[in-house]
Amino acid sequence: MDEDGNLQISNSNYNGEEEADPENNTMNQPLLKRHRTLSSTPLALVGTKVSHIESLDYEYHDCRSRSKTQVLQYIFAKWTLAFLVGLLTGLIATLINLAVENIAGYKLLAVGHYIGQDRYVTGLLVFTGANLGLTLVATVLVVVFAPTAAGPGIPEIKAYLNGIDTPNMFGATTMIVKIVGSIGAVAAGLDLGKEGPLVHIGSCIASLLGQGGPDNHRIKWRWLRYFNNDRDRRDLITCGSASGVCAAFRSPVGGVLFALEEVATWWRSALLWRTFFSTAVVVVVLRAFIEICNSGKCGLFGKGGLIMFDVSHVEVRYHAVDIIPVTLIGVIGGILGSLYNHLLHKVLRLYNLINQKGKIHKVLLSLSVSLFTSLCLYGLPFLAECKPCNPSIDEACPTNGRSGNFKQFNCPNGYYNDLATLFLTTNDDAVRNVFSSNTPNEINENDLFKHDWRSRSKAQVFQYIFAKWTLACLVGLLTGLIATLINLAVENIAGYKLLAVGYYIAQDRYLTGLLIFTGANLGLTLVATILVVVFAPTAAGPGIPEIKAYLNGVDTPNMFGATTMIVKIVGSIGAVAAGLDLGKEGPLVHIGSCIASLLGQGGPDNHRIKWRWLRYFNNDRDRRDLITCGSASGVCAAFRSPVGGVLFALEEVATWWRSALLWRTFFSTAVVVVVLRAFIEICNSGKCGLFGKGGLIMFDVSHVEVRYHAVDIIPVTLIGVFGGILGSLYNNLLHKVLRLYNLINQKGKIHKVLLSLSVSLFTSVCLYGLPFLAECKPCNPSIDEACPTNGRSGNFKQFNCPNGYYNDLATLFLTTNDDAVRNVFSSNTPNEFGMVSLWIYFGLYCILGLITFGIATPSGLFLPIILMGSAYGRMLGTVMGSYTKIDQGLYAVLGAASLMAGSMRMTVSCPLLSNPEPWMRNLTVGELGDAKPPVVTLRGVEKVANIVDALRNTTHNAFPVLDGDATELHGLILRAHLVKVLKKRWFLNEKRRTEDWEVREKFTPVELAEREDNFDDVAITSSEMQMYVDLHPLTNTTPYTVVQSMSVAKALVLFRSVGLRHLLIVPKIQASGMSPVIGILTRQDLRAYNILQAFPHLDKHKSGKLR
Repeated sequence: MDEDGNLQISNSNYNGEEEADPENNTMNQPLLKRHRTLSSTPLALVGTKVSHIESLDYEYHDCRSRSKTQVLQYIFAKWTLAFLVGLLTGLIATLINLAVENIAGYKLLAVGHYIGQDRYVTGLLVFTGANLGLTLVATVLVVVFAPTAAGPGIPEIKAYLNGIDTPNMFGATTMIVKIVGSIGAVAAGLDLGKEGPLVHIGSCIASLLGQGGPDNHRIKWRWLRYFNNDRDRRDLITCGSASGVCAAFRSPVGGVLFALEEVATWWRSALLWRTFFSTAVVVVVLRAFIEICNSGKCGLFGKGGLIMFDVSHVEVRYHAVDIIPVTLIGVIGGILGSLYNHLLHKVLRLYNLINQKGKIHKVLLSLSVSLFTSLCLYGLPFLAECKPCNPSIDEACPTNGRSGNFKQFNCPNGYYNDLATLFLTTNDDAVRNVFSSNTPNEINENDLFKHDWRSRSKAQVFQYIFAKWTLACLVGLLTGLIATLINLAVENIAGYKLLAVGYYIAQDRYLTGLLIFTGANLGLTLVATILVVVFAPTAAGPGIPEIKAYLNGVDTPNMFGATTMIVKIVGSIGAVAAGLDLGKEGPLVHIGSCIASLLGQGGPDNHRIKWRWLRYFNNDRDRRDLITCGSASGVCAAFRSPVGGVLFALEEVATWWRSALLWRTFFSTAVVVVVLRAFIEICNSGKCGLFGKGGLIMFDVSHVEVRYHAVDIIPVTLIGVFGGILGSLYNNLLHKVLRLYNLINQKGKIHKVLLSLSVSLFTSVCLYGLPFLAECKPCNPSIDEACPTNGRSGNFKQFNCPNGYYNDLATLFLTTNDDAVRNVFSSNTPNEFGMVSLWIYFGLYCILGLITFGIATPSGLFLPIILMGSAYGRMLGTVMGSYTKIDQGLYAVLGAASLMAGSMRMTVSCPLLSNPEPWMRNLTVGELGDAKPPVVTLRGVEKVANIVDALRNTTHNAFPVLDGDATELHGLILRAHLVKVLKKRWFLNEKRRTEDWEVREKFTPVELAEREDNFDDVAITSSEMQMYVDLHPLTNTTPYTVVQSMSVAKALVLFRSVGLRHLLIVPKIQASGMSPVIGILTRQDLRAYNILQAFPHLDKHKSGKLR
C-alpha cells in the first residue's frame, strides 16, 4: 500500500517464490474473482489491523431476462437506497455532533467552574479523568468488539472500492462501535476528528441497506436481493462514502469529488447523480437540525459540531507581492506534509509492534496518549500571557462558557487567554477560532505488601498522597535555601579575597597581591579537600553519575547521607571560592538528592525520626521518586530553570518516568525558583554583603536583538562542528587524566591532598600572572558601564593599567567563574576582548578543565565546559566582525552550548547512551550466569542455620526461594527481610507453614519496607540454629525471570525498562531433578566493564577486530 492508502500488488506470488509458468500462474488470472482468497500472506491494510483480504467480482451481469417491471423496481430501489443512505448518514452525523458537543461541553463547563474558583488542580483532575474515561470506553469497544473500527476506515474503503474486501469491515457491530467510539474519542479531546469515521459509517450504512441488514438478521425482501452482488454493493458504498464526507464538512460537491477521485477507474455518469442525490439529502438533514439547534433545543450544541470554514463574509484584498507568501505556504505545506507522512509511517510501525503484544497494550497506549494530551491542553495555557480584550470587536470577551473566541481561563476580568481559547474547547471550535477573521524500581509483592495495600483506608491513602506532596515541597524549599547559602558564601568569600588583592595591586604591590591570592586559594582548597578525604569520600566530584546510577538501579553506599551532604555544601563553597576551574552546579544536584533521601527516611541512619507517616517512604520506589525531585531541584537551583530541572530528571530517568511524578517534580522546582527569587530581591537591595548580580548563572540574552543573514548559517554550523570535535577530544583527554589521577589517589590520603593543592597553586599562579601578558585597552566612553573598575566584579578590570584603561584578561581571570561567564556573554561589546586574550583564556581553561576535574573536592563539570565553549564562540564572532549581524555575546552562548552538547551529550536522547553494546547480543544470560559463583537458594521453610550461613558467607541482596524438592520456584526474598526475621526471632519449632495472622502479628508492612541489612549485631544460639523459618509470607512471588538463552543485550533492556534489582535465570528445559533457577543477575553483573573482565575476548569483538 502506498502513502495514499492505495493497494499496490506486484507481479509475483505471495509465497516469495520465482514466477511460475504464465498459464499456471494464478496472478495472471482475473484478479477480481469472487471467493479467491489471497491467504498465503495477510496484508495489514491500516495501522495495526491484520486480516486476510478477498478479491471481488465486478463483472456486469446480463439483465435481458428481467421484465420492465423488474427493471423499474430495480431503478426505483437504487434511488430509494441512495436516499436512505443520505438520510441515515445525516441523522447519525447529527447524533454524533450532538453527543460530542454536549459531552465535551459539560466537561468544559465543569472545568471552567473550578478554574473560575482558582481550583486549578481540581479542574485538571476533572479534565484528565473525564478524558481518560471517554478514551477508555472508545478503546475497549474497539479492542474487544470490533478491531476493524479502529482508525478512520478510509484506506479500507479505498481498497474495497478498488477491488479488495476486508472481512467485517462494514458490519453492524463495526458501525455501532464506530459511532460510540467516535463520540468518546472526539469528546475526550484527542487530536483526531470524526470526519474519517463518518465516511466509514456512511459506507457501513450503505452496505447494510444493500444486503438487508447484518448477516444473522437479514431482511429477505425480493427487491433487496437485487443488490446482493459486488457491483451494486460497490455503488451503494460509493454513495455512502460520499455522504460521509458531506456529513463531515457539509459539502455535497466535496463528497462527490471524493468518490470520483477514489473510484475514477470505473466511475460512471449514472452513478454521479445518485451520489450527488445522497449528499444533497445529507445537507438537507444537517441544515434542518442546525436550524432547530440554533434555537437552543439541542443542549450545548450551537455553532459547534460542524467544521464550517465560512470565510464568505471576509473581504479579501491582496497585491501582486502576496503571491510570494501564498506560494511559500504551498511549498511549505508540501514539504511538511511529506515529512509528516514519513514520521507518521515510523510511528505506525512502532505502534504496530506495541499492538501485537495484546489487547492490554492497545488500551494502555490509548490511555497514555490521552493522558499526555490532557496534561498539555490544560497545562500549556498557563504559559500564555493574558491579553486585553479589544472593545472594538462585537464578540463577547472574555467568556467562560463552552465555546467562544476569547476564553478567560486564569486571566482577570477584561483579559483573555489565547492558548486556552484554542486548547480548552472542542477541535471544531479550535479550528473555527483559528479561522476567525477581524481578530487580533520494582515492587516487592509479598503477601504482607498485598495485604497492606488492600487494607489501607481512604484516610491512610490521603495521608500518603499528602505526605508525598509535602515532602516534594520541603525538598524544593530546603534545596533553594541551601543553594542561596552556597551562593552567598561563595560571592562574599571570593569577593573579599578579590578586594584584598585589588587593594595591593592598586598600590603596585604585585608580589603581596600574589601571596594573598595564592594563600587564600590554597587555604580554601585545603579545607575542601580534607573534608572530602577524611569525612566523606563520596562527596568528591559532581555526584551526578552516581545519581544517574541510583535512579537506574545501582546504589552506592553512603551516597546520600547527612555527612556527605554537609561536606558537599562546605566543600563546594571552599572549592568554588578558591577560583578552581569547577562549578557548583553538579554538587547542587547531589545536595538536592541528599536532602530528598534524608527527608524520605526521616534523617540519617543513627538519628532517624520515627514518625509513622514518614515510614511509608522507606522503600526503594518512593525513595527513588523523592531523589528524582531532589535532583531536578538541584538543577533548578543551579540554573534558575524549573523546566530545565524537570527535563533533566525526565532525561535521566526516562526508562520508568510516570506522569504522576511529573507534577511533583515540577512543584519542587517551582518552590526552588520562588525561594531563589525572594533572596535575589533581598540581596539586590544590598543586604547580602558582596552578593549582587553574581551567584547565579543567568544567560539573559532576552534584551539582545538578534539579526542575521543567510551567510550567518556558516559560522553557526562551524560552532556546532567545533563543539562536537572539541567535546570528543576533551572527553578522551579527560579520561586519560582521570586514569592518572586514579593511580595517584590510590597511594593514600596525603597524595589526594597534595594533588588538590598542586592544582590550586598552578591555577592561582596562572590566573594572577597571565593578565600581565595582556595589553591595556582604552575604555569606550560610549558604553554606560563603569570603566575601569577595581571592585569585586565588573566588566572592565583596571588591574595594572593606568586610569582610563582596562585589562581584558584580568576581567576574565580575576573574578568568580560566574562573573567570567557573564562577562564573556556580555552583548554590545564587540571590541572588549582582544583575540590574543581570548586565545590565552581558551587555552588556559582547556588545561585547567583537564587537570582540575578529578581532584578530591566537590566539583561540577558544567561551568568549565561553558567557560571553554564561550571562549571559542566569542573568538569566531570576533573573526566574523562586520560580516555578521549576530552579537558576539550570542556567539559565546552558542559556543558554550555546542561544547556542552559535544562533551556531555546533554540532549533528550541521552538515555540511549546506556543502550547495550553490540557484542552483548553474542552472549547469553546463561553463559554470564555460569561465570558467576553458584546461586545460593533457600527453601520455603528453611532452617535458621542455613539462613545464617547464607547471610554470613555472601553479600547477596536477595535469594531465590524454592518449594517442593527444590524443583519449584516460589519467589525471591530480600536480605533485609531475612535480617528482620532473625532480629525478631520469628522461629518455628517444627517445619511447617504459618498462618496469615501469625505473620501480621509479628511484622508490619512498614517495618519490612525499611532498608535493614546489618547482620553483625544478631546473636543466634545453637538451639535456635536448629529451628525453622517460614519464608513464604515474606517472599516476592512475582520476580522477573528470563530464559537462559536470552541475550545479555535484551536482559539489559529489560533491566532498564522495568527498573529491576534482580533478574532470575531459569533453564530453557526443566529436566528431572534440575533446579528451577540456574543463576541470578544484578545491575552490576550487566555492566560492560564487569562482563569484559569475565569474557575478555569480547573486547576484541567490541573494537571490531573480531567479526
